[in-house]
Amino acid sequence: MIDKLFKEINKSFIGKKIKEGIIKERLCVNTNNLSLISLLLASLLDDKNKTTGLIINDLNTYDIISNELLVLNNNTFPLPAFKENKSDIAGFISENESQFKRSFDCLVSEKPGIYILDEKVLFYKTNEKKKTEVITFKTNKDIDLEKTIKKLNKWGLESVDFCVSQNTVSKRGGILDIAPPNTNTAYRIELFGKTIESIRIFDIDTQFSIKKIEFFNIKKPIKAVKSSSENKIYKNKIDTLLYITSNSIFTEKKSKKPVNIFTELIKMEYISKDVITKKIDTILNAKHQTYLFNPSSKIFYRQEEMVELNLSIHKGFICKELNIACIPSQSSSIYKKTKNKFSYKNSVHDKKPRFEWGDFLVHEDRGIGIYKGLELVGSSGNEKENVKIEYLNGGSIFIPIDKLNKIHKYQGMGDSEPKLTELGGVQWEKQKTATKKSTERVVNGLIELYKSRDMPRGFSYNTEGDLIKQLENTFPYNETPDQIRSINDIYNDMRKAKPMDRLLYGDVGYGKTEVAMRAAMCAINSGKMVFFLAPTTILSDQHYITSKNRLGPFGVNIELLSRFKTKKEQLKIIEKIHTNNVDLLIGTHRLFSDDIPVKNLGLLIVDEEHRFGVKHKNKIRHLKNHTDLLTLTATPIPRTLQQSLVGIRDTSKITTPPLNRLPIKTYVKRFDWGWIFKSIEKEVNRGGQVYFLHNTVSDLQQIQELIKKKFNNLKIEIGHGKMPTKKLEETILNFFSGNIDVFICTTIIESGLDVSNANTIIINNAHKFGLSQLYQIRGRVGRGDRLANCYLSIPKRIQLQENAFERLKALEYYSSLGSGYSIAMRDLEIRGAGNLFGYEQSGQISKIGFDLYNKILQSSIDEKRGTKKQRSFKVKINYNGPAYINSDYISNTQERLGYYQRLSNNKKINIVQKIEEELIDRFGKTPTATKNLLMVSKIQILLSKIMVGVCKINGSDIEMVFNPKDQKVDGLHIIRSIDQINTTLGFKYNMKPTKKDQLLLKTNIGGENVLNFINSFVKLLSVEMFK
Repeated sequence: MIDKLFKEINKSFIGKKIKEGIIKERLCVNTNNLSLISLLLASLLDDKNKTTGLIINDLNTYDIISNELLVLNNNTFPLPAFKENKSDIAGFISENESQFKRSFDCLVSEKPGIYILDEKVLFYKTNEKKKTEVITFKTNKDIDLEKTIKKLNKWGLESVDFCVSQNTVSKRGGILDIAPPNTNTAYRIELFGKTIESIRIFDIDTQFSIKKIEFFNIKKPIKAVKSSSENKIYKNKIDTLLYITSNSIFTEKKSKKPVNIFTELIKMEYISKDVITKKIDTILNAKHQTYLFNPSSKIFYRQEEMVELNLSIHKGFICKELNIACIPSQSSSIYKKTKNKFSYKNSVHDKKPRFEWGDFLVHEDRGIGIYKGLELVGSSGNEKENVKIEYLNGGSIFIPIDKLNKIHKYQGMGDSEPKLTELGGVQWEKQKTATKKSTERVVNGLIELYKSRDMPRGFSYNTEGDLIKQLENTFPYNETPDQIRSINDIYNDMRKAKPMDRLLYGDVGYGKTEVAMRAAMCAINSGKMVFFLAPTTILSDQHYITSKNRLGPFGVNIELLSRFKTKKEQLKIIEKIHTNNVDLLIGTHRLFSDDIPVKNLGLLIVDEEHRFGVKHKNKIRHLKNHTDLLTLTATPIPRTLQQSLVGIRDTSKITTPPLNRLPIKTYVKRFDWGWIFKSIEKEVNRGGQVYFLHNTVSDLQQIQELIKKKFNNLKIEIGHGKMPTKKLEETILNFFSGNIDVFICTTIIESGLDVSNANTIIINNAHKFGLSQLYQIRGRVGRGDRLANCYLSIPKRIQLQENAFERLKALEYYSSLGSGYSIAMRDLEIRGAGNLFGYEQSGQISKIGFDLYNKILQSSIDEKRGTKKQRSFKVKINYNGPAYINSDYISNTQERLGYYQRLSNNKKINIVQKIEEELIDRFGKTPTATKNLLMVSKIQILLSKIMVGVCKINGSDIEMVFNPKDQKVDGLHIIRSIDQINTTLGFKYNMKPTKKDQLLLKTNIGGENVLNFINSFVKLLSVEMFK
């Protein structure tokens, strides 16, 4: 469909005139829209045998033009500027440097297309030669592995354990992984001796193979360094050079008669539905050829009269000279009924915590010790790898991999180290008993909480109806799978007889507010009033704007109570509440005042409950005994985590990022005005806005003056909680509307201010904040589809305390999307579990660790409530043979431990098979010991279905001990069942009872058919036994 647009531009008078200017290399085009420039270039530079260079001297223009042309034209090659690599990270190469090398290779090999040059690269000196060195890898071809790796190292590729970034090479047994710096593709070569047996392309994020190929070439990467003279290669290799600015296209020799082609901007964000409808009517009635870019899964107003293009553009526009209109629909709020839902690919990886050498581990039966790595245990030919834990006075134990569920990492109270347990003593059992008694003292309070939740509310909500369906259909984006799941959880709660108490947590900007809107509409649709409680005035204002946009069009009466309102306005709102003329009331703790009636209150939505004081929390607790409660948070605090872990509160989790959301790049830097000014300049130059957070009000004016002195053309304003109410509201709304470039503020912005155009935040004195608080503040940026930056600034000459340094490095590490829960758990680990149920309980946590304390607390709750939990059943396998992951096969201890943990916690055969496929893919064919390990894991899962307690496997001899009492099955029934299946399998066996009311079965099945026999045996026996 894009061809239709390109044809329209090519056949137009303006298009022909610009194309003539390009051919004659005498051109000057003036315009006011970068997206129009991209469309003109993509449509007019259509000669597939020509090479065109676009030279751009402004970073924002470069970003927009390169991003749009990459989508509009398949033969686009960006050549961005990059900084010299000074990183000490193995194999590190910036994305810009990698992109430059890929495109430069194409230019040297004279590949036609559009080359987009940052003006700075014209002065990069390169080492290209007439004949480029190439290494060819082909299946069934022999290679000298050592020489090949040496050559790749000489070319700059770093040898690492695993290729998780470009510019690296990794050898693991018979597997060679290569991720070259000058291509986006990573290659996996499987060798048999010196011969290449297979070649696969693999994903460096998941480490899984994608597809097989027969051969590939690696070119020696180009080296580029800054120079004072211009590199002549560009003029030698490029047919036509064009110069691009934010408002023009021109050649070196400008035309005396410029082409002026100006547009009217189409803006869809923060505009009411009526305004957009009128705008669309005007465009279509004027008979403009209209193109709808990036259409959503929901139908756009008069969409059937437009041409749909599954492409994105930066800014929409109307161009009368070309008689076209381009509408960027994805950000609009003017949709009708729903089409098919977008399906998300599940990309969640295994996040099981790994043990580091020297970590404190808790063994549930043996106590607290220190992790000392993995060791082989057993006689020759019968080895198994075990986790070694060292205890007080040097005693050690070895934990088999099928018992890894018994151990976990210690999490206690802050920085203090736990006391190690002495093996063979009684102290650990005494400590567990003391903890059990201690938890019983808090259980009564928790049981009261359970009882209050079980009290019927007296009515149920109507979760269906036209208003609810219309609200769903007018949501302008595709709901993520987690949003849909959370909405269904809430609807199910609201249909029940007892009041809802649900915690909804998800990262900032992941759509929690939309889920809350759906819950609010359910309550309002059922004739009940809703309170939406927020911890700050700014956040209340933000929720008010969102609610007005989402619920206002359906006739919902929405009011805001905060210090932004005068006393007269507040009294008027309270009067409306008394007369039932308010459906949704939004505000801060003002909602808890005695003059606010709560008679018809049905639903209380609380954003960031932990930020309220004790007095207000007590009011929330009082309200939630008769009201449905929905709590929203990005980073649950330890107490909230605790309540969800022991089942006091129901929880829903949103971990799927919205479409097009990018991670926030996070940096820890020493304070220096040099880099601060550069980061402000970079953001403003690309049309964005900046937060500068400094939490001392008295310093803000001085900071404002310093930044103004450097950038006197920018609009720089201050915002803090001590400002006059009207002035603060005016400043915030100005920043929200894009009228402020740099906002110097305190933590008043921590919760609130959803400004998609603000994508750089500088947090001064970051070491003074908690980890979850920093995470919340960082979430103010990165809320659009543009890459955002967060700078954590610390003083130049200060020695950070270890826990402060840990917090900052954790935030730098957790840059990926959906890290809120990980951040909360890491904060718990760094700060400690805190005073969850009183200081005595905190003392117990520090002695046995947070995880085990939770288990004991849950056990006490179950006993008090009379809940019987089903005992987990695990088969003990005694296998006479080596069963472990060879260190020659996987040399990295952490990787081996990770696979052991996954096997130990798994209860499904198909997961073991997936692990087996993954091992073969990543590390090559599995050695005998590893095959045995996988076989034992499968046997253990199979035998758990037929109440086998112990299974001994010695070659082809098998012994199985049955425990009839565990499953309340008659032993004679088991014998009859085995007799019955023997006619099918035809094996010789001997069966007799033991002294412990067990049945012992012995058989010899011969050869290597152990797994096949057990698989068939279990399938048939489970059918016979449970007829």
